[in-house]
Amino acid sequence: MPRRRVTLSPAFVRGLAHACLGRGREECARAVFEASLAGLCGGGRAVAVDSGRNALAAVLRALAPTPGAEVILPDYTLDSLALIVRDLGLRPVPVDVSALDYSLDPDRVEAAITPRTAAIVATHLFGRPCDLDALQAIAERHELSLIEDAAHALGAEYRGRPVGSTGRAACLSFASIKLIHALGGGAVVTRDAGLAEAIREDLAGEVSGAALARTALATLAEEIAGHPRLFGLLAGPLLHRPALARTVQRVYRKAKKSGGRPAPRLMSAFQAALGREQISALEADAAARARVAEVYRERLQGRVHLQATRSDDRPVHYAEVVRLDRPAEPVARALYARGVDAGSGSSVMQSCSAALGQAPPPGSAALLEQALELPQSARMNEDDAHRVCDALLEVLG
Repeated sequence: MPRRRVTLSPAFVRGLAHACLGRGREECARAVFEASLAGLCGGGRAVAVDSGRNALAAVLRALAPTPGAEVILPDYTLDSLALIVRDLGLRPVPVDVSALDYSLDPDRVEAAITPRTAAIVATHLFGRPCDLDALQAIAERHELSLIEDAAHALGAEYRGRPVGSTGRAACLSFASIKLIHALGGGAVVTRDAGLAEAIREDLAGEVSGAALARTALATLAEEIAGHPRLFGLLAGPLLHRPALARTVQRVYRKAKKSGGRPAPRLMSAFQAALGREQISALEADAAARARVAEVYRERLQGRVHLQATRSDDRPVHYAEVVRLDRPAEPVARALYARGVDAGSGSSVMQSCSAALGQAPPPGSAALLEQALELPQSARMNEDDAHRVCDALLEVLG
């Protein structure tokens, strides 16, 4: 049972059909998609770009901090964020995360601020909102820009407010395993009209058809490899072998990275038409993932440490990551052998410190060793979740 399966979902297939029938050539497709995204994030303006990574790069380029200025990042997040900051001539400052919700610890953020700090990037990890009020208060107190990384959290709410509506800007992603899959792509959402216009003016053309074709082929390969029957019969029994699993992971991550870091481009009209058709399915998909998450909570409470969520937040359960009291890799291997795709170590999330050649801080290091990702998708049901729990509890003993 694969961990995250959103490729070739019914909403994606429907959007693909509509885009192929001509709606992808409409000049207004991108504008309609951008307006819908802005509405989901509480208003303002959206600019659809070629990737989530380049959405962050576009924001930082438009904010134009002084070369060498510092940008605070959660250490436990996508490690390429640190490299994006560094490649822009800025200094990434990884900060440790909370052991409870895996997000930026506001007290540690405050302690990391210097006169050279320009911005804070806060990741809503695995679809759970981070503590936006505390981080925004820190940003305002020190006159910094708060940037929300909402790649996992489109549609989530923090204390009744849409994720993406608090910071100076929010970055979204539409890669194959994200909540909306538009053959890649991303977006910046902001209430700052001047910032939105600066980002749009800085974009270097549009995503090419050749790039879309490569992404489409990769998506099809992922869907075939991740089919539950194939995984249970072939991939699971093979990938519990540590050396093979590491090799597959290394090849996969290398294939996902494009050569160099070209300037951000505008999302194509075809991608926008594909993405906008999936927006109507977000609510139902979130409800399906919430039902799976509830089974995990009921069955695993007390046996593992669940990612904390505030009672007045509404997460979207992009991924289910629990923390064990033991190393997670042997447990993941044992689940692989039982046909359950479980992640551990850098296959779940990475360390920005490690990407910069530094040792991860304690909280991040513990998660890298003990975090276990369980299957979660809108295409699962409660019976699927119970089977995952049965296998995990059997392995834990």
